[in-house]
Amino acid sequence: MNKKICDDCPFVLDTLTGLIRRELFVEKLKDNKNCDTLVVCDIDFFKSFNDTYGHLAGDLVLKEFAALLKEKIRKNEIVARFGGEEFVLALSGGITRAEEFFQEVSSSINEINYQDNTLPKVTFSAGSSVLYDDIWAAFSKADKAVYF
Repeated sequence: MNKKICDDCPFVLDTLTGLIRRELFVEKLKDNKNCDTLVVCDIDFFKSFNDTYGHLAGDLVLKEFAALLKEKIRKNEIVARFGGEEFVLALSGGITRAEEFFQEVSSSINEINYQDNTLPKVTFSAGSSVLYDDIWAAFSKADKAVYF
């Protein structure tokens, strides 16, 4: 189930992470002239959290990672849950900002304890693209870059 922002609004918040969903991300990005870099990031080996520790542990990993992303973005930047363990961000400051952002995120990841288990440290892969008028072309380039 997804949360509404208001009675007249469509379901736009992901209830697990509290982040906006992709539909609102696209709408916000159209109105945001400050962001110039689109970034896609994916939690590495996410399936192993679910397979080894259970889906509730996987949910906790998603919540913690989403909270960290949200904490580290600047006021004019946007972060959303794209789906599964994939997140999408619009950052301002070019590729340099994206690199600095993810170095900061990476160094801020803490151990996650779940039912007397310390889960393996969360790692992630990220890809970025210059944000042009075509959001989906930028997304495609950033998504492909995740795997390099």
